[in-house]
Amino acid sequence: MDNPGSIEPVSSPPRFDSLALVVPAYNEAGCVRRTVEEARAALAPIVSDFFEVIVVDDGSTDDTWSEISRLVDDVSEVRAERHGSNQGLGAALWTGVEAAKAKHILWIPSDGQFDPQSLLDMIRAYETADAVILMRDSVSRSTFRKLITQCLYFIAGPLVGFRTRGYSGVFLISQETAAKIPFRASTGIQTFVVLVCCEKMGLQIAHVPTKLRERFAGESKVTNLRTMLISLWEMVKIRFSV
Repeated sequence: MDNPGSIEPVSSPPRFDSLALVVPAYNEAGCVRRTVEEARAALAPIVSDFFEVIVVDDGSTDDTWSEISRLVDDVSEVRAERHGSNQGLGAALWTGVEAAKAKHILWIPSDGQFDPQSLLDMIRAYETADAVILMRDSVSRSTFRKLITQCLYFIAGPLVGFRTRGYSGVFLISQETAAKIPFRASTGIQTFVVLVCCEKMGLQIAHVPTKLRERFAGESKVTNLRTMLISLWEMVKIRFSV
């Protein structure tokens, strides 16, 4: 992958002192438990002092909350937050970020598309960087998703100065950095905001490549028309806020 600052994956596990894993979920009853358990199994053993998983139910209408509640009962590191109605990926993500107590914050979607090894690669890269972003292999996505992504980049470039092609939206940052992010978006545009703000802060950003897997179950919620229109409006607002 042709990205500045990219690194090759590593096989040896890194060590980390304090980490919060944030997992937003909306109608992901078929995915959320497996995603959390898989990520926890990879990350918990390498965190020396404090590890937490914050799962945020973004107003799900299926059995997602029941699955999350059972996770809280079964896994000591898991805490749950719940929105009374669907507020969007960005809102759910930031609910988890603000609830985190650990020094550093990593988030992943609840659909299971990200291999745990890529999360370990991110933590390794974080040893020599201020922030880490996960870069997806574009061939892993459907033609429709690729088209939507290209349109998003075409608009995001001139509007908010977003130039990083292949950004998956997954990031690892410190609590200190998160506190300096000035804009709150309800959609996944929030992940763009984080990267743009990190760049404007002059932070050293490492890029880690990954290939997306198939979802554990269900369908993507990102490409519906309503979400795309809200994303466009939020990019306009970001243009004058960040």
